[in-house]
Amino acid sequence: ECHYSIKKGAAFLGLGTDSVRVVKTDERGKMIPEDLERQISLAEAEGIVPFLVSATSGTTVLGAFDPLEAIADVCQRHGLWLHVDAAWGGSVLLSQTHRHLLDGIQRADSVAWNPHKLLTAGLQCSALLLRDTSNLLRRCHGSQASYLFQQDKFYDVALDTGDKVVQCGRRVDCLKLWLMWKAQGGQGLERRVDQAFALAWYLVE
Repeated sequence: ECHYSIKKGAAFLGLGTDSVRVVKTDERGKMIPEDLERQISLAEAEGIVPFLVSATSGTTVLGAFDPLEAIADVCQRHGLWLHVDAAWGGSVLLSQTHRHLLDGIQRADSVAWNPHKLLTAGLQCSALLLRDTSNLLRRCHGSQASYLFQQDKFYDVALDTGDKVVQCGRRVDCLKLWLMWKAQGGQGLERRVDQAFALAWYLVE
């Protein structure tokens, strides 16, 4: 039930879409951790080296939240990077009522979050959050182009994001989120999340 961007990412990386193993889900669309364990064992038996598990918090069709604690346990046992696609569901963390759906997300190595979805921030507003504090993105993507990223600026050059991302000319998405948060407040954003859930329940009923 994961987003199509997972296979797209494998294609961009040159791994090929066949390198993506899909894991079974239950009737509610949640990943089954036991099948994840089985898929990892099957891959290893074939001489393949798994390295990443992509869980989803808020799938596109059903809005399912994968059981992150159990998935994190599997990843920890096998030494795998845990990524959580919380593009839609990450905003649930702002709701006291529904945040339990994200239990275990603090164990992820990386999290993708799109406030332009559930919070309705202006399109686009995306964040990639990493547990790593070693400036991983700069080490992976940095090219130190001196004609763009001069070091003699009047501010802390560590704030420059251009040499840390794939696309250099990205807009400053966080400003939209910050302005909206200042205007609505934490309670205002919580109400947006709770209202979306209330409307979903109303539609189901």
